[in-house]
Amino acid sequence: MEHPSCQVDFYHLTNSDLCSNIALLSDKIVGLNKTAIILCAEVMADPISAALWETVADNFLAHGVGEDRVNPNAPLGLVHEPDANPINADFILITGGLEVSDISKFERVFMVFDGTSEFEVSSARQKWKHWSQHDNVACRYFSQDEAGKWSQKA
Repeated sequence: MEHPSCQVDFYHLTNSDLCSNIALLSDKIVGLNKTAIILCAEVMADPISAALWETVADNFLAHGVGEDRVNPNAPLGLVHEPDANPINADFILITGGLEVSDISKFERVFMVFDGTSEFEVSSARQKWKHWSQHDNVACRYFSQDEAGKWSQKA
């Protein structure tokens, strides 16, 4: 199902790690009764999975890892294939500068990128330029202050 508009939020990590931020965002998504897939490199699947278990106190974030092992009834799934969506998720969290072919399949996209990685910063800039040109896509940019608190910059 395609959505008439898509919200894309860019999260520029400068003061904290990817895994804990993915867990915190995932907790908020589950709290909204939404589903999400987390697109990550295979090498990041175990650390992100561990963060989903450990980061958020008093809340188990049910999830599966790998396209063939994701429970279709779980609110979260970690995938490595860019266009895999085994849980028909509402949202997608994209990490590591990875690409998806069609973001309009999602209500909301979270681009979470490492501010110390030249590749990821460049990839995020390219995606911002491309996606912000579309009338049906609204882009927002968030960065962290020295204390790790998020604020919207654009």
